[in-house]
Amino acid sequence: MIPLKYKILFIASLLLISCKPKQVITEKISTKSDSSAVVLLEDEISQKETQIASLQSELNRFEEENFNLKSEISTYEINYDTTQPINPVTQKPPISSEIITRSNSQLEKTLNQYEVLLREASIENTHLTTKNINLQLIVEAMKEENKTLKSKSNPGTQLTSKLFLTGIISGIMICVISIMIIRK
Repeated sequence: MIPLKYKILFIASLLLISCKPKQVITEKISTKSDSSAVVLLEDEISQKETQIASLQSELNRFEEENFNLKSEISTYEINYDTTQPINPVTQKPPISSEIITRSNSQLEKTLNQYEVLLREASIENTHLTTKNINLQLIVEAMKEENKTLKSKSNPGTQLTSKLFLTGIISGIMICVISIMIIRK
């Protein structure tokens, strides 16, 4: 059976060794969140680049569709009534039916819609490019910050190792002193 004195000394040494400051834990978490933020921003940059490329391809496809729509339809058909006498003013028989078909106004409307979409796509492209550049600058700044954080010696880690060694040494010293006291 182990005496009560040894049990108390063992528990006291465990308490001294296990004490850690909470600051060390938060420093480790903040270092990891900086690295994940860089990854998230790089993902967002690649998504914006994909979006710009898809808008550009849609714009090119629309230009081709617009080019194919450039056709002009004109129909002019006049049917004369030959059973009636000739009109002395026009020197032609009276008109029984007349068909006129034109599509120029529809073509112009299509061109106007194209110009509006082209302007909107250009504005969106400029906006996304600006956002992309800003995100790249943020990523570069975060990478530089991470480099400086990694190059600095982390005082929290040094403090943790010093406290650990101090706890072990003090625990050993307490055990040795208590054993010496008990043997006397």
